[in-house]
Amino acid sequence: MYFTIIIWLVSVGVIRSPSLAQSSNAATTDMVWSADYTFLATTQLDGKVIIRNTSGEIVKTLTSKNELYTVSWSPDGKFLATGGNSADINIWDVSQEKIVQTIQAFSEGVYVLAWQPTAELLLASGFDTFRAWNTTTWEPATDSLSVTLTDMKWDHDGTKFAFSGGTVGLATIQSGKVTVTPFDRSIVTTANLSIDWSSNDTQIITSGGSEGTVHLWDATTGKQIKVLLQTDATIQNATFTNSTDTIVSAVSDKGTLYTIDLNTKQIQQTDYPGTNLLSVAWNPVEDLLALGGTSQKDSVITANSTKILSGSGVFEIIPLSQK
Repeated sequence: MYFTIIIWLVSVGVIRSPSLAQSSNAATTDMVWSADYTFLATTQLDGKVIIRNTSGEIVKTLTSKNELYTVSWSPDGKFLATGGNSADINIWDVSQEKIVQTIQAFSEGVYVLAWQPTAELLLASGFDTFRAWNTTTWEPATDSLSVTLTDMKWDHDGTKFAFSGGTVGLATIQSGKVTVTPFDRSIVTTANLSIDWSSNDTQIITSGGSEGTVHLWDATTGKQIKVLLQTDATIQNATFTNSTDTIVSAVSDKGTLYTIDLNTKQIQQTDYPGTNLLSVAWNPVEDLLALGGTSQKDSVITANSTKILSGSGVFEIIPLSQK
């Protein structure tokens, strides 16, 4: 398996070519920027969490014994939550570079984590399981629910979270009770693989997976506004990539980055032959776009299945050009 992580400079839909910076010998499975956007954390199949600055330099390496699939920062940037093929969620003290809390979660592994911006709850989903934990006591904050979620994102003030999977919608947690508001069920025909909020929390985008689409939703009504992209590829991930929420970036299993201008309706296509792009993450402070994927030589099983990824690979990171 070949995995790349690429960082680009985004300027109104124009992507400038980067140069190769460095490589590693383990496949990367997830990546997320810290809340202040100064660091990028990535998880690897060899059990490592690599933390890089915005220039792509490695500043810390955290090491565990199990394959890692997902990572989430605490709002203050002091802690990381990781999950993978074991039943446990590990909480890391970043400065001490060690695990300070272990939560017994799901027997089939942990696929998705989302730390609440108010630092009260940590959401987790595995195969056919969802639960939230209190981040002070690390006791369960909800019952275990039978559902497989492919992605979860809190809104910016942490009052509700959006989720994707076989259903797309919003949920709140009050006094241990999860209240779900599903979006228009007639629109979701296949498992949506990712979800992202607009900067003002009024709109949501989802990547339609094998349906080959990117959907734009009204977060208040739960109605679809429009289909932003329709392709014959599997759309793995999508995110808003400018401050006015008029540019969306999406990636596919055929190694294509789509840059969608919602105003002009123009779509720019950037192809990376032989790759399967799995993730995309935007840094609004530095205007950086991080991409991740694998080579198409090996099969990839996405987060809505019982396994995430297998095999070893190469990790690459390309720094941004100067503005």
